[in-house]
Amino acid sequence: MSASFQPLVSIITPVYNGERFLDSLIQSVQEQDYPNFEHIIIDDGSTDGGATINLLKNYSHLRWWTRPNRGQYATMNEGLEAAKGEFICFVSADDKLEKGAISCVMNYMKSHLPCDCVYGYTAYMFEDGKPYLPIVPFRGLPFRSYRYFFHVQHCSLYIRRKVILEKNICFNEQLHYVGDYDWLIRLFENHLNIEFIQATLSWVRVHEGQVSIQNRKRMRTELFRVAKFHNTNPCLFWLSLILNTWAFNLYKLFYTLKYRGLVGGKGLILNWFHRRITLQSK
Repeated sequence: MSASFQPLVSIITPVYNGERFLDSLIQSVQEQDYPNFEHIIIDDGSTDGGATINLLKNYSHLRWWTRPNRGQYATMNEGLEAAKGEFICFVSADDKLEKGAISCVMNYMKSHLPCDCVYGYTAYMFEDGKPYLPIVPFRGLPFRSYRYFFHVQHCSLYIRRKVILEKNICFNEQLHYVGDYDWLIRLFENHLNIEFIQATLSWVRVHEGQVSIQNRKRMRTELFRVAKFHNTNPCLFWLSLILNTWAFNLYKLFYTLKYRGLVGGKGLILNWFHRRITLQSK
C-alpha cells in the first residue's frame, strides 16, 4: 500500500472476564500487515481475579484501561470517544481479525474515497478456533436487508469515526443484547455511503459462554422491541427470522458432522434439546 494513504485505524474491544480468548484476538490484530493501527481494549470491570488485566499487561503496544462495570455498549461508546483513528472497527474479545483484513479495507478505501463505511464477510469458528461455518446465511444480500437477515457483523465493518460523531450514531446504552443490531440499522437510516468487499474480514467464535447463547430469551424479546421501533414489517420479520434460524441450524449441523463426526453431531442435537427445555422452564 502506498505510504500516501495509510490512515490510522482504531480497533476497539470491550472485554469482561475475557481472558480465555482475548490473547487470540490481540495476536490477530498485532499480526496485521497494515502499519498504522491502534488497538484499544477497555476492561469493563472484570471479576475474574485479575486474569484479564494480567493478560493485558503483557502487551505494551495496547491502549487499555480498566474501570467499574458499565455494560458492553457504554464501553464501545467510550472506546469510540477515545479512538484517534480516522477509521474504526469494533471487535469482541472472543473474536479475531482475518489475516490482512485492515490492509484489504484500506486498499479498497484508497480507490473509493467518498465511501463512509466498508463491510465484508464474517466467518465462524469453533471454540477451539477450527472453522465452524464457511458462510453466513444470506450474506450476499445488500446492506439495506440487514434489519431482516442479520448478515453483517460489526467486527467486519470499518467506518469513518468522523461520520459517527457528526451524525451522533453511537450505541444505545439502554440496550443489553442487541445494541449492535440497532446501531447497524441506524447506519443505514442515516444514508451513509456503505460499500461491500467480497472478502472475509473477521472470525466470530461460537461457544457456550457467549452472551447471545446465555440469554437467548431476553435477547429475542429485546430484538423484537428494536425491530418494531425501526418499523420493520412484522410478517416479513417473522418469516426472515424463521429462515435465518433454520438455515443457520442446518449449516451448523452439516459442518459439525463434517469436522467433528457423529459424536459432534449427537452432542449438538442434545445441546439444542437441552436449551429448548431450559428456555421453556423459565
